[in-house]
Amino acid sequence: MQKLFSLCAFVLAANGASGQQADFNTVVQPLEFKAKDFAEYLVQLAWLNNPESAIAQEERKQAQAELKTTQKDWMRDLQLTFNLNEANLVPAAALPKFLYNSSGTFILDQNGQKIPVTSQLFDENGDAVPLRTAGGSAFYPRYNLGVNVNLGNILSQKDKNQAKQSDVKIAEHKVNQTKLELRAEVLLRYQQFRLAREILKTRVQIESDAKNNFLLMSDLFKKDEETFDHYNEASSTYYQAMEARIKAETDVLLAKIKLEEIIGLKWEQVQHPQKD
Repeated sequence: MQKLFSLCAFVLAANGASGQQADFNTVVQPLEFKAKDFAEYLVQLAWLNNPESAIAQEERKQAQAELKTTQKDWMRDLQLTFNLNEANLVPAAALPKFLYNSSGTFILDQNGQKIPVTSQLFDENGDAVPLRTAGGSAFYPRYNLGVNVNLGNILSQKDKNQAKQSDVKIAEHKVNQTKLELRAEVLLRYQQFRLAREILKTRVQIESDAKNNFLLMSDLFKKDEETFDHYNEASSTYYQAMEARIKAETDVLLAKIKLEEIIGLKWEQVQHPQKD
């Protein structure tokens, strides 16, 4: 029974964990509002100033723009053509006196004479033929309308759109990944900076105590009230403390430089009520 209960608890816990999805809008708090927590404010500064953030966001914009362009590609393969016979644009008074064929030469009758526009044509059976069909007259057809379609490109348009949509999702994932990495790196460097400062405070205090002890031992040694071994030990302790303090100062400076590198500002330029 106990094993069954444990198994159920594990399954419920696993289901709860698998159903919890990160809200990447809270990984970096909105830049419109200054974060109340100082560490979160440093994360905002990094997201605002770090080039990695800008690169990820520009790549997302580029992917979105390429998607919009691809979605309109099918229009390039749809071509409409329209041709209006220029003779129809000529006013009635300016029409030629004789009929012309499509090659621009006169239409002649069986006697070799030019056929006037107002003449009536007849076929070999003596039946009247409309002027619009006589010898390919240049007056007809009045216009031509055509449509050219590239079926191959149009049928593949869906696959193209899906590929570009995948690129947009990948770019969005990269933005989220950059948020996670920047946040973790900022918080890590900030904690290292704080630790280095606390260690420096301790080293300064130890050095001060060692110095006071060394001065006391020096005074007692001069009065022959203390041995040389004790004096030498105090001196060694003091100089070791001094060396440790110098190293701690360097560690603070290096941690500060690393923090400034990722937030894009000098530490002295950071303005926040909770800055310590």
